Amino acid sequence: MDITSDGKGIRLDVYLEGDSKVYDIEMQTTGKSNLPKRSRYYQGMIDLNLIEKGADYSELKETFIIFVCLHDPFKHNECVYTFENRCKEVQGLQLGDESTKIFLNASGNKKNLPEELKNFLDFLSGEEPRGRLATEIARKVELAVQHEEWRTEYMTLLQRDREKFAEGMEQGKILSIQRLLKKEMDNDFILSLGYTQEEIDEAEKQLMTTV
Repeated sequence: MDITSDGKGIRLDVYLEGDSKVYDIEMQTTGKSNLPKRSRYYQGMIDLNLIEKGADYSELKETFIIFVCLHDPFKHNECVYTFENRCKEVQGLQLGDESTKIFLNASGNKKNLPEELKNFLDFLSGEEPRGRLATEIARKVELAVQHEEWRTEYMTLLQRDREKFAEGMEQGKILSIQRLLKKEMDNDFILSLGYTQEEIDEAEKQLMTTV
């Protein structure tokens, strides 16, 4: 997701969107201290991507951002950390913005976990797969590793991303403007984001040729 050319875009590991809910699942293999603010930024980008100009806020879907971590991000030895927005002054009062952030920790205390979740986190920690979910994931991973066409496609996509980056930001600007145009953002608003009229005209031209 790249809403503006001069803003920081995001690449999501797994993005699932249904009629009323959205799930973003991120695999975190290293211990980084910026996960809380990353989750905040991801939430904002997902919301911007979901809602069209002029739409009512009620159209925002319930979102779940899930980080699957090999290391404990909060150092409390829990395997599941679930965060929702709540009022500090009134106990039990929730904001009701339907946004939930969950951090799974494969290195925490698994004593009271559901069996399937325990097996999944054990598998991430390097143990042999047990249970339906971990066994199925292990099977899929093995198939992916052995699948030459899949590996070739992945490397091709990776190389394409590198080439696009090396070519510069110009086409990225065009794509960003086109996304804004599709959301029916007006010309003055797009100009206020730092784009030029020439870039807007080129984006409109390219957009018309693809319709």
